Amino acid sequence: DDRPMDDALITIDGKTVFALETNLLKDNENVTKVIIPEGITEIQDRTFNSCPNLEEIVLPSSIEYLSYNWVYDCPNVTYT
Repeated sequence: DDRPMDDALITIDGKTVFALETNLLKDNENVTKVIIPEGITEIQDRTFNSCPNLEEIVLPSSIEYLSYNWVYDCPNVTYT
């Protein structure tokens, strides 16, 4: 992938992550707010799944694709 690296991006095993995968946060009662960094371009189906206390997700302007059910069973969430 020839997209530029950015220190604010998520890296796993030295590779930059550009997409948030299915069930990244599943059945998590502790998370209340998520700030997704610039550079993330995709959020897959049910990335945020059954997080009853999740209240806010802040999306970056770099988002190009949001799956239909990217937030699932998170009754209190708003996103900007």
